[in-house]
Amino acid sequence: MRRSSPPVDHWQGVGERPALRCKERHEFAAIDQLFARECTLFVESHRSGIGEALALAARHVLGIGEQAPRDRKRQQVVDRVSACALASPVWRLVQALQTLVTPDGNTAAIDGWFTNVRPLTAREKELIAFSAANTDETKVKAMMGGNHWIDDLPFEAAIARQASQPTVNIEGLVAGYTGPGGKTILPGRAAAKLDLRLVPNQSRAEAERKLRAHLDAHGFPDVEMKVTGGYDPTEVAENARLIRAQKDTYAAMGVKANLFPRLAGSWPGAVFTARPVSIPATQFGIGHGSGAHAPDEYFVIDSTNPKVAGMSRASLGFVELMYQLARTT
Repeated sequence: MRRSSPPVDHWQGVGERPALRCKERHEFAAIDQLFARECTLFVESHRSGIGEALALAARHVLGIGEQAPRDRKRQQVVDRVSACALASPVWRLVQALQTLVTPDGNTAAIDGWFTNVRPLTAREKELIAFSAANTDETKVKAMMGGNHWIDDLPFEAAIARQASQPTVNIEGLVAGYTGPGGKTILPGRAAAKLDLRLVPNQSRAEAERKLRAHLDAHGFPDVEMKVTGGYDPTEVAENARLIRAQKDTYAAMGVKANLFPRLAGSWPGAVFTARPVSIPATQFGIGHGSGAHAPDEYFVIDSTNPKVAGMSRASLGFVELMYQLARTT
């Protein structure tokens, strides 16, 4: 199989694409459905807008940094006794981060974080059970690079957790010297980049407010918080015309697709699904790719496997979708 390099317009992270804004509905007067291309394979079923339609947990990226005291102008102090005389920004940040999750690091512990979280509906639980029964768990673990789920949960419970809970994830930590050997310094600054995945009925504004309030209440008003991007969760009704057309498209092309209530990934779909635009918006596509955001991210161009679409057939999928949309009422 020939693979392509990562597509230029792929969302590598929040804040890396120009903001989408719409002040009045008439700006979208001619649009009643919207979808974005998505061409990754979820085990035996093609992952698509159908699988992501009911809601998308939005990615909410925040940078948190503990700054050095204003009178310390150097970024690091080269003195083995400095740690006895000066406070450590690194340990200060680590202590602040520890308050954001439970001791095992698996569950958000930000004050009031779950207050507005909408529980899974009976229909969503039904879809999750069906998906778990029709998905190869071993292949999913291999694709994710893991060998067990949080708390050793069974597969259905693990994906139900994924669909129902917001997260607090550390994307990266930067502080001090990490080169060869050692260096007796006291780093003057430490920073962490986080992403917080939200679920209905949370909001970006709520998340920002609660995170700042949590840090202040737990004794970390000196830890700076810089929000670099984010958006509200996206949710689309299962019976929306766009979703029904996508299901018909997959059936017409002989593609097996499971309907899944929530995707852990992120995209600014709420720009379209929320007021004032208020139209269905989801993702769609066939074909195979993997390694999202990694240096070896790829998409299959020419497939030697008749069960896996290459670029040509993936393109025809959009043609078929237009046809199905035209005939779906």
